[in-house]
This record gives sequence, structure tokens and C-alpha cells, in this order.
Amino acid sequence: MPEYMTKKAARDLAKDVRATLHQQTTFDDLDALARHLKTAFGNISKQAVVAGYMPIQSEIDCRPALHALERAGYDLCLPKVMAKDQPLSFFRWSVDAPLVMGDYGVGVPTPDAPQVVPDILLVPLLAFDAEGYRLGYGGGFYDRTLDGLRRQKGIYAVGLAYEQQLVNAVPRDEYDQRLDMIITPKGQWLPKTHSH
Repeated sequence: MPEYMTKKAARDLAKDVRATLHQQTTFDDLDALARHLKTAFGNISKQAVVAGYMPIQSEIDCRPALHALERAGYDLCLPKVMAKDQPLSFFRWSVDAPLVMGDYGVGVPTPDAPQVVPDILLVPLLAFDAEGYRLGYGGGFYDRTLDGLRRQKGIYAVGLAYEQQLVNAVPRDEYDQRLDMIITPKGQWLPKTHSH
């Protein structure tokens, strides 16, 4: 992905790449993703609240990973879009709990689910680079959310992706937030020049 590429052009290209990868995904890939994620969480306290997501379009499916994390003792939550240009809010959820349809056609917890503040965010993406920057859909929800949470507390952002979504450089702006780690079905990536 050339550095001079606009975000819109980069998104169009990345969507095509990810759609092809999605069609080739096997259960073994998702199982491997879940295993690598659980291993990466090995030293993280079971008190941590993990925010997953319900996959849309061709996002890599994190539901097997959420099942594995819940079995390992972590509390889960899911994001909900509250308003345009606002950070996401998070509501407690377990893998056997029902979902209702939220904005953008995404499943969200039922209205009676308590609001929580996660410690770890699992983040979908269109592409990522070696420095840990991600290309999203352009709504800025995750960047705004991470910025706000990082001002309040220590928050760990983990991108979930296919290995082939790695690009030379993601076009970025000053408000784009860096991921702390990227997990793929092949293993984990730690961003270069990372201080953790």
C-alpha cells in the first residue's frame, strides 16, 4: 500500500483483499486465532474486562476467541455506537446472552446489560502496518474510544486480522491511535518501536 495513497483508496483496496481472505477462512484459522489470543493474554489478570465485537462484512470472526476467553474466566463486553462522532460505549455480555440489532446492522447487548469500562479492546481492521497503525472504516469510533480510554486508564488495544492484511504503511492522521498488538491466525505481531 503506497504511502501516498489516500485513505479512501486504501480502504477500497483493503476491503477487496479482506473479502478474498474471508472467503478462504477455515474453522482451523479461527481456532488458531483464538489460541494465539489466549496465549497472548497469559499474563493478563482474569479481572480484566475484554471488549470483543460482532463481525460485520468480512471482518475476521472473533467469536471463537470470545468463547475461549470466557471459558478462561474473563468478563466480556461488546461495543455500541451511541452517536456519530462519539466514542463507543461498552456493555457487559456473555457468549450465550442474546443480542439485539444496533446501528450499522451490528448485534449489541440487550438494553438491560450494564455499562462497563473495558481493560482490553479487540479491534477489527481493514489493514495494519508494522508500526501498529490500523486502517478502519473512517468513522473514527475506535480512535476516539482509544484516545478517551487512554486518558482515563491503561487500556490495551489488540487488532485482530489476517496476516495478509499487513501493508507497508497505513495512511494516517495525527488522531489515529496505535494498536498494542495484532493477533492473526499465524501468531502475534508486536509493533516496531513499541515501548510495552
